[in-house]
This record gives sequence, structure tokens and C-alpha cells, in this order.
Amino acid sequence: MAEFLSIVVGAALVNNLVLVQVLGVSFFFSNTNKIQNAASLGLLSGGVIYCSSLLNFLVFRVILTPLGLQFLQLLAFVFISSCLTCVLIIRLKKHFPFSFRRHGLSMLMVGGNSAVIGVSLLINNTNMGFSESFVYSLGAASGFALVLVLFAALRERLETSDVPLPFKGLAVDLISAGLIAMAFLGFAGIV
Repeated sequence: MAEFLSIVVGAALVNNLVLVQVLGVSFFFSNTNKIQNAASLGLLSGGVIYCSSLLNFLVFRVILTPLGLQFLQLLAFVFISSCLTCVLIIRLKKHFPFSFRRHGLSMLMVGGNSAVIGVSLLINNTNMGFSESFVYSLGAASGFALVLVLFAALRERLETSDVPLPFKGLAVDLISAGLIAMAFLGFAGIV
């Protein structure tokens, strides 16, 4: 149990997809202007990361590896992630039409997000078992959503702060992202 907790904390905080492994950065900067937007896209992205990494794990181990088609893993991962995203969007459109209208194209781009594909590649390249990949994908998905929401809250606060003119905009965003990354590395001692 302690090993699984270590994997979750390591994936969510210490080896965070956005801050340490620099995956999914486009969502990090483009969709974190409001907390509500970041939370809904973080949940959708987290769900797609979690589900697609497990499906991709099974496809890689059960279909591609026995047939000797490992070279098709990237193509298969993108296809599975995109199809899963479309299925989730259809479900969300029925239950949350306002959220779908607000995000529109951003929701469709989740399937090809580098964080979604990157988790599947990381799991298969490290030769994790199913239980470890199950826990790792849960930690990576929750860490991705957590960073999106935390950064959205920080950006909302920075809008009302007195930031010097040379640091306004992207400069203060990058500095803030670096500081958050260093803060998350502080959790390395407990993992």
C-alpha cells in the first residue's frame, strides 16, 4: 500500500506532467484564465489521461506486443485517446451543454494533448505492471488537474496584483510556473 501511495504522490507532485516533464503545457497556459474553466478542462483531461492510459496499456501489451507491432504504439495511442475523448464529449454534451459551449474546441483537442499521449508512453517505456500503471495514471491525471486549477487561481490573483510592467503577461506566468515546480519538488523527500 505504501508503494502505491508513493507512486501516486510521485506522479502527481514530484514528477508532475506539466511542471517537471513539460507535457500538456499548451493547456497549462491557454486554459487557465478562470478557475471554473480550468477545473472543467482539468477533470476532462484527467479522465481522458486515466482511461486512455489504461486502454493504451492493454492494447500495447495484449495486441501490439504479441504481434510484434510495437512501432505502431504512438499511432494506436493517438487513435484510442482521440476516440475516447469523442465518446466523453458526446456524454458531456448531453449532461453539461453550457460547459461544452464555453470550451468548444479546447475539449476536442484533449485527445491529442501531449500529456494524454505522454502518460501512455511513459507507462509502456518503464515496463510497469497493470497495478502500477493503474496507480501511476491516477496520480498523473490528478496532478495534471491540480496544476491547472492551482495555476488558474494564481493567474486570477495576478490580474489584480500590482505586477511591474516588464513582468506582466507571459513573463510572470513563466516565473510563477517555475516557483510552483520548485515547490512541488519539495515533496520529493516524502516519496
